[in-house]
Amino acid sequence: MEGEVRRRALRGSLLAGVAWVVASLAAHAQESPRAADSGERGIALRKTVVTREFEGETIEGEERVVAPGESLWRILIDEKGLSPRRFNRYLHLVQRLNPRMGSRTTLRVGERVFIPLHVEEELGPAQKDAGRLRARPAAEPAAITEYRIRPGDYLYRILREQLGIRDERDLALYFALVKDLNPERRNWDRLLEGEVIRLPSREGTPQGGRTIAAAGGVGGTARPSVPFESESLAAPAPRSPVAPPLEPRQLPARRHLELLEEAVRAVGCVFASEGEEDLALAEGTVRLNRASFPVASHPKLGQKVILDIGDKIPPALREKLGSPAIGVPVVTLQERSTIDEAVRQVLSRLGFQLLPADRPVVLNDGGIAYEASGAWIALAPQESDRPQEIFVLTFGGSAVPDEVENGLAQKGLHLRPIGASHAAARSSGAGESPPSGPAPEIKVWPREKPLVVDALLNAYGVRFEAEQTVSAEVYDGLSFGLRADRVFQLNGRRTALLFGRAEPELKKLLQEKQAIRIVELDLGTLSVRELIARLLSELGQKVAYRENRFPASNDRRGLAVNAWGFLLPERALFLTDREIPPSLHRFFFEKGLQIVYFQ
Repeated sequence: MEGEVRRRALRGSLLAGVAWVVASLAAHAQESPRAADSGERGIALRKTVVTREFEGETIEGEERVVAPGESLWRILIDEKGLSPRRFNRYLHLVQRLNPRMGSRTTLRVGERVFIPLHVEEELGPAQKDAGRLRARPAAEPAAITEYRIRPGDYLYRILREQLGIRDERDLALYFALVKDLNPERRNWDRLLEGEVIRLPSREGTPQGGRTIAAAGGVGGTARPSVPFESESLAAPAPRSPVAPPLEPRQLPARRHLELLEEAVRAVGCVFASEGEEDLALAEGTVRLNRASFPVASHPKLGQKVILDIGDKIPPALREKLGSPAIGVPVVTLQERSTIDEAVRQVLSRLGFQLLPADRPVVLNDGGIAYEASGAWIALAPQESDRPQEIFVLTFGGSAVPDEVENGLAQKGLHLRPIGASHAAARSSGAGESPPSGPAPEIKVWPREKPLVVDALLNAYGVRFEAEQTVSAEVYDGLSFGLRADRVFQLNGRRTALLFGRAEPELKKLLQEKQAIRIVELDLGTLSVRELIARLLSELGQKVAYRENRFPASNDRRGLAVNAWGFLLPERALFLTDREIPPSLHRFFFEKGLQIVYFQ
């Protein structure tokens, strides 16, 4: 009986507790109409709110750990329901709140990103346009389109043709937006036929794919996003991340044939745009005026290519010319054909193999690695009596030093800058004169490790005494002495170098009584490389033995020289234990560096 009473009491307590929880949830729901109106079902857990100091104010937000497939567009526009027109504003704010992002527009899986709770408020009232730029409700997701890549497509062409964008500023803005919508893609220089990318839809423009709702809408209707619009002149827009300008290789080929001609000549082929070309057919002879139909030819292979500007050659004749019996293929340049497309088609038909332009060619020579990258990298046809040659074609930048270029050419790597500026420089004879001025001085440090220490101290202007005794008096009439291999003043403090180990008690005594800094360099266990690194650290130089990259041209595409060693720019020294070819001695000299070999 007593047990039954206890069970009833316990059941009553549990029921009362459940009733209290239900009443509390109901009261919370009444006090929070915002949650009730959001359309969410069930109990939603509020994310932990963190704060961050920003420009003198405390900003509330959340720390997000980026999951696969997440992007700033999805977080800000789809989840928070903010206006697509102001996406670049939000992007700029998030980048400033997350300095580690820099100018990146994509998120990396696993990184932490701080997202403010009230993005619109953090932009400031001076930057808002309450009449036109209000946040879109979260229930109306923005629309995106899936677009399948076609032959010859590149991103700027897609933006112009599929979204109808012509303004350069809008192209830059949409370029950044498309990159954010496709965070999994890293290389936008090369789009492969059949790949699918996501594009923001735009009203009144042709669509190249099917429209789908962005994440967040179940059964909702997709609505095209609104084009970017300029903000009020009263509040200048902060500088937004701008996509790279159109590269010369994206220029229309028909209006820039001179670039195609330079590319053909750069690989050792012939480009003829004058006179006439006679081709023998079974039915007779075809005569072409090269002014209208330029001809590119490979003199060693005897291969020719005809350029059909404007698709004027009839299809039947084009097929016959390209047949094995005649072997003169025709490359048609349409209105939308780019220089990149034209160069690739012409060179490939002349027997060259085009390598991926996003992967540099690396040539190792002794202790040096040459890293060459360009707009096109063409592997020449194999010849039986010589190594296969590689041609790297670049736009812009300064020419590579002649001695470096000639040395690489002997090894089969040819650097060919093209463009009007280079043509003018070469025609005027620039860069053809031999190097002038004093010959670069090369130093070789001795093998003995104590002499390496002396050489490095001398390089930093540290005056030292060799084999000195430093002593400390413990009591009246009682003192201890320690034989130091090198003694000098460094940063106002007396320093003693020991080429071995000292008794810990004696070292402690000297440091406490005489304020002498004891540095132990065990020459028996340290290599020369480790010895230099350790001594540089003691001298206050945070320099490591590593691969250093020295650009050989001003262009981001071009040649770079990679060399392993200690780079000491404040002392104009490059310390290395690897061989540097003599052709690069002046290159380092003109960089303001003296080469020092240690062994």
